[in-house]
Amino acid sequence: MGIDNFAAGAAAQLSRVPISWVKHEAKNAGNPCYAQLIALTGFEGYGRWWRLVELVSDNPLHTIPRHDEQGYKAYLLCLFFSDAEEFENYISILLDLDLAIVDECGRRVIPLVEAAALDVGMSRFNGSKGGKAAAANRKRKQG
Repeated sequence: MGIDNFAAGAAAQLSRVPISWVKHEAKNAGNPCYAQLIALTGFEGYGRWWRLVELVSDNPLHTIPRHDEQGYKAYLLCLFFSDAEEFENYISILLDLDLAIVDECGRRVIPLVEAAALDVGMSRFNGSKGGKAAAANRKRKQG
């Protein structure tokens, strides 16, 4: 059990890098949270959701910044919100729908991105993504 906790902790640390992709499965069309998001914000809000996923994925901390944090204004501009109140209202909708959550440290995160980041972190821990361990594994597999 100690090894599993160590691996999980190491993977979490190694996941703090920009990630290049997040699953967008076809079955999302039947997800009631997405349907509710569209009902509340229209397809513009749904498009903003996926743009937010891209922005959070590219942020090594994988967080939605608060008004007093670095990068906040960039999120407003990239999502085409005219002011902070409009942006915060949108984030409140995402929190209400559990598409975003506030974690134990008070950070606003997207579980979909967190899961993808942990997959990357576990791959890095196991040596299949980047670094000397990955190169050694590839070399060993090649012969």
